[in-house]
Amino acid sequence: MKARKILITVAILASLLAYRYYSQRTMEFLIEEDQMCLQREWYESSQINSTADYGNSYQISFSDVQSTFKWIHIPKISGSPEILLIVLSRPDDFSRRNVIRHTWMSQENEIKYLFLIGLGANMDGKIKEVVMAEAKLFGDIVVTSMEDRYSKLSFKTLTLLLFGVSKVPSAQLIGKIDGDVLFFPNLFLSTIKNENSMINVTSASVYGKIAEAGVPIVSNCCKRFLKYNFRRNSLISFGCTRYAFYLAGPFYLVTRSAALRLLEASKHRNFHKIEDTLITGVLADDTDVSRVQLHRINLGQEKGTDLVFAWHSPLNDPEYKDLYYKTMSSQQFKEKLRLQEINVT
Repeated sequence: MKARKILITVAILASLLAYRYYSQRTMEFLIEEDQMCLQREWYESSQINSTADYGNSYQISFSDVQSTFKWIHIPKISGSPEILLIVLSRPDDFSRRNVIRHTWMSQENEIKYLFLIGLGANMDGKIKEVVMAEAKLFGDIVVTSMEDRYSKLSFKTLTLLLFGVSKVPSAQLIGKIDGDVLFFPNLFLSTIKNENSMINVTSASVYGKIAEAGVPIVSNCCKRFLKYNFRRNSLISFGCTRYAFYLAGPFYLVTRSAALRLLEASKHRNFHKIEDTLITGVLADDTDVSRVQLHRINLGQEKGTDLVFAWHSPLNDPEYKDLYYKTMSSQQFKEKLRLQEINVT
């Protein structure tokens, strides 16, 4: 018992040190040339409206492009959920949505779970028909008129945040999660409810897995996602050579205060296809939103573990479902959850 208390104390101290390190501003970790570039990329214009919800429609605004979309289907939100977790799902990914519904979304707790899908004008008519029928049947899909493809992910993620702050006024913590993330709500809730949890829903913070500043923008992994920027006559939509601190995209949490700041700031930056670096990196840096490292998440697609509450998994549907049930029934996972619940109480 004494050894366990020592380990818990060490873990708490490590978390506090990590928070102090990662919550510092990006500017301290980039050379002067990169700092100046980040500052120059800020664009100010009274002619550009902020990202905003208009009721039946909404606008996502960047400095170089502004687009208006319709809310095609909004599910009924019962109660006053404080935690909203939205899965970004492809329109045609019917099978994975059903797998998620029958695994971790089936757990009854205080989290409100939803999917977000875009049905743009060019979407196949049959897929549109099936998605709308699915949305009405299950009542868990937000459908908008935006074009749903990877290159539009920054639009989709800002739509997620806008939905959270405008359509769910009780939501204090808004989570973005990809469809290939294996999630364990019971361990997640017991972790964030722990008295030693680093999550403060009243702060302006984003929580997840930190990627350090200084990563080159034009890298082998990202070249195919860059676009031609006409205003800057450049081959990249973000004109600097290195990224700010950001959170890995598959899973992160945004407090309500942070979401409002990020949405307001989007009109001051160019559209960029790599959403996590733009939203949790550049925009967070612009608005003094703290980026905080969370433990017990595994977003590297390496072999899964039953000691994390979120794992970015390269699994097909049967493997995903099988690992979920095996993990839930394992003694190691049950013991971890039991110890976490003891700490909560």
